[in-house]
Amino acid sequence: MHILNILDEIAKLELKLMDLYTFFSNLFKDDKDVSSSFFKLGLDEKGHAELAKYQKRVVRKNPNDFLDVSIDINEIREIISKAESIMKSPGPPTIEEAIKLSLLFEKSAAEYHYKSAMEQSNPEFANFLNNLAVVDNDHFETIKNLAERKNIKV
Repeated sequence: MHILNILDEIAKLELKLMDLYTFFSNLFKDDKDVSSSFFKLGLDEKGHAELAKYQKRVVRKNPNDFLDVSIDINEIREIISKAESIMKSPGPPTIEEAIKLSLLFEKSAAEYHYKSAMEQSNPEFANFLNNLAVVDNDHFETIKNLAERKNIKV
């Protein structure tokens, strides 16, 4: 599969997670800790989407520097679909459910596939991007710490 197709799907995933975390932030606005934690995660996901868009621009300018990759993007599409259904559900999730779902999304293999795709396509560029994104790799820990503060077993 061409790397641009994968980057399109990755950008959609990041934007959908941004929407979901913003939804959770608004849903739990009465709990400042929960609301602000999800708000920050949403901003981070927006940054991830911008990074994917940047990668697409680099690939378009240097198409010969990137190889096709073998990646199954079904998990990415499943997470997007699940996030959409959560936001459209008639009964909103509880804080505990939101935290557990967020942990599940952050633990998914989708991010692994993304990094794997970039490494297959252009290892040098993947290393550069990994260095830029080091700060953003703490989502799982952020959500786990929130769960601990709320006495939610995960």
